[in-house]
Amino acid sequence: MFLESNGDEDPCTNTMEVIYEENRFWTALFFYPFICGKEHHEDTDSPNITQTDYGPAGAHYKLDVFYDSRKHQIKGTLSVDFVNNIDKTLNDLHFNLWGNAEIFRQSGGRMKADNIKVNGHKADFTIKETDLHIRGLSLKPEKKATAAMDFTVHIPQKQDRFGWDGTTVSLGNWFPILAVHDRKGWTINPYYDGGDSFYSLNSDFDVTVTTDQSQVIATTGTEVGPAKIEGDQATHRYQALNVRDFAMEMDPTYKVKSDKIGDVKVNVFYKDEHTRFADAMLKYGTESIELFSEKFGAYPWPELDIVTMKGWFGGMEYPQLVMVSVSPQTDQNLLKTVTSHEIGHQWFYGVIGNEIRHFDNKRFHRNHGKNERHGLVRVL
Repeated sequence: MFLESNGDEDPCTNTMEVIYEENRFWTALFFYPFICGKEHHEDTDSPNITQTDYGPAGAHYKLDVFYDSRKHQIKGTLSVDFVNNIDKTLNDLHFNLWGNAEIFRQSGGRMKADNIKVNGHKADFTIKETDLHIRGLSLKPEKKATAAMDFTVHIPQKQDRFGWDGTTVSLGNWFPILAVHDRKGWTINPYYDGGDSFYSLNSDFDVTVTTDQSQVIATTGTEVGPAKIEGDQATHRYQALNVRDFAMEMDPTYKVKSDKIGDVKVNVFYKDEHTRFADAMLKYGTESIELFSEKFGAYPWPELDIVTMKGWFGGMEYPQLVMVSVSPQTDQNLLKTVTSHEIGHQWFYGVIGNEIRHFDNKRFHRNHGKNERHGLVRVL
């Protein structure tokens, strides 16, 4: 998320300084978990690498969902295959149901999961706020398992990374996702509205979405073949490999502009009222991918979607998809800063993952104001 952190107490708590110089984004990264190596948890795992400090590994999600645009509701099924790569027997599993957070429930949002099975057997489970806890397992190290469930999502009426506003539907953190078991056990974070609670390992996704034929959809991943049309409904299939999450943005009024930088296709999804931003966002998108690829390694996926939306924040990152909040007051400097910042997260979070629960949340937000005064995170 586009939030600055403190720079005058400890340089390790800086997030990012983006300096615009001669039409290039020269980036100095002082990411706390990547440089300072304090108590932060890091993972650079892939589904094909055994990493006993972090698991379950090798997750492959398959989702088949229907989005009802009149009820603002998603219903569907989820299954996830994984391996117990931890050096002990797993007796339980945890999934994060971020849509159950109180701030979403206040606006009509909620998530429900039922008919839960592990390896085909009905499982005992409880749901407490955002934590789905499945009990009664006995999964030995290196053994594979499949967890499956039905789930329903009521999307809140809210200008947010998860919510609907007018014709736009933002679907960040919208499905049950495996929590991480690390050196300290299962990580069960509360939902932070003013930051990022999300901690997940690299996984593969195969996602089928049926909804109104008129919907224009931006997603993590790449669409597989043409949509299947039946009446006024369209069924889309998307695949994403080696990503930490799967997000979507829908709006029947979206238009799309695209360009390529090397082998990467960059798409900007925008509404008529945001037409004046589209060309600039496409330019910032391709330039950012070019520069960050030079500095940190090639962008590892075939596409990146940049979507305009309305939120209370500047922007929000998901694998292969970034949300940029725009309004009549948005100027080019802010647009440039937010777009490049969120694309930078494709490397630092997307490629190199971290778990942020050790941040002092109060200090994080207090320091956000200091940075604005001191100009420590800026665009010149």
